This record gives sequence, C-alpha cells and structure tokens, in this order.
Amino acid sequence: METKITINGMHCEACKGLIRMSLVDNGLTPNIKEIEISGDNEGYVILSNVMKKDIVTVRNSINEMSQYTAVI
Repeated sequence: METKITINGMHCEACKGLIRMSLVDNGLTPNIKEIEISGDNEGYVILSNVMKKDIVTVRNSINEMSQYTAVI
C-alpha cells in the first residue's frame, strides 16, 4: 500500500533534500517511493509499505521544521 503525504512549503530541490533527510533519519529509506514538487510552494512524498505509526512520525517530524506543514 502507498501513502501520499502533501507537504506545504516545498518549493525547490533543497526542500526535497531536507524532506528526504527527515525520512532517512526516521528509518524510512526503503519506503521512499517518490518526493516531488507539485505546485506553487507545495510538494508531496509517496511512501510504500508503512505503518500508521510511521506516518504519524513522518508528519510530526516534518511539522517540526518551521517552513513545512505535512498534510495526510
């Protein structure tokens, strides 16, 4: 199963890198399917085979960074 998390505040390649680092820090490297910029100041990450607790951890981790807001 795949989970898409919308992230407000993403606007460049550096943003993608910061989001990727957050996912890696949370042990989700094998679950990362895609990280993309999708529009004006918005992007998304698609994770595969994650548990609900992992999704909550990702959301909280991203929301701790002041420039981003994760929407599940």
